[in-house]
Amino acid sequence: MSTGSGGSPPLSPAQILARLLTVDGSGSGLDADLVDGSPALVADAELTALASLTSAADKLPYFTGSGTASVTDFTAAARTVVDDSTVSDMVNTLGGATSTGTGGLVRVNGATLTGTPAAPTASPGTNTTQIATTAFVAAAVTGPSGIANDVDISGTADANITAAVNTFYFRNIAGYTADRTLELPATAAVGDRVGIFISTGDDTYELKITAASGDTLKGVSGGTEWSRLFISGESVTVRCVVANSTWIIETDCRIPMSGVMNLTTAATGESASTATRPTTVSGVWTATANVGDICATSTDKFTARRACKAILTMGCYSNAAVAASNTYRCDMKLNGGGSFALSAAITGPSSNVHVSGSKAETFAADDYVQLFFTSSEGSRGMYGHSSDRSTSVSFAEII
Repeated sequence: MSTGSGGSPPLSPAQILARLLTVDGSGSGLDADLVDGSPALVADAELTALASLTSAADKLPYFTGSGTASVTDFTAAARTVVDDSTVSDMVNTLGGATSTGTGGLVRVNGATLTGTPAAPTASPGTNTTQIATTAFVAAAVTGPSGIANDVDISGTADANITAAVNTFYFRNIAGYTADRTLELPATAAVGDRVGIFISTGDDTYELKITAASGDTLKGVSGGTEWSRLFISGESVTVRCVVANSTWIIETDCRIPMSGVMNLTTAATGESASTATRPTTVSGVWTATANVGDICATSTDKFTARRACKAILTMGCYSNAAVAASNTYRCDMKLNGGGSFALSAAITGPSSNVHVSGSKAETFAADDYVQLFFTSSEGSRGMYGHSSDRSTSVSFAEII
């Protein structure tokens, strides 16, 4: 601040302004507009726009155009997001899933939705990684024959099923503690359907399918099983053809039981003229196929887990030469008794012998067959597996 001449007191701002106003004018060479209160004091348009605003709590100024401005809300909640230093922190503030929990926002990886979220329904036949809605699944299950108005995916319930018309059942039967039954509805209109799909099978227990008492399923009276399901991926669809009484099989997608066992360690030391199972005299089987868990390698056995017709085959080699006029035979005995499902024998030509056979046989549910061999001399044994020969037996269900 300058002082007056002769050490007079300094001028006040008002006095300075008055003197500037006095000398200001055309041709004065002094641009006093910077201090005399004229519009040139705020000649910048952006500053003028901001100066025209009225400030208030929780308001934020912003430009609405060139030289124009306004205010908008800037709440305390908004400020808790803005003050975060990273995008991740902002998402967590907004309620997104963190590394230790879940929130209201969906992350790209590992999202867990709650409530009843909706999604677009894909066209029938779509086979991509997009989300499958319940409507898409119901349409896929229904298929061209219109089987299901409802889909039951109760999962692993270890219980019998009383079926409802036009319902398709998905069942994981792994861990069943006993055989269970699906009973068809007693009340049904012509054209009504029921379906069952085994998503995961069980190696011990089965799901039996039967009509209700007084009805029939493919000619089998209600209360008596038509068949059993137990293999992963099996399915059956049935259709009512006479109201409240008669059902037929519409689609039969049972998977045939099949098994192959090869004797990988020779059986030796059987007594003469005594029917002997290979595993009782050191023989060891290896199952090279076992669809439906029907092979029991430790007991030389195939078990029919449902009523069926199956083709049995066997090809057996003696482990030692069979003397001329002596007999070597192999039998697949039914249920461990004297009934033979398949038998073959040969008289020795003083060399190792090969006995083989094949036969279609009818089995009731839980029937089984076991391989026995007999040599009139004894200690002829049964040859194990090698590159040029092997002893093997097989079971193949016909559906």
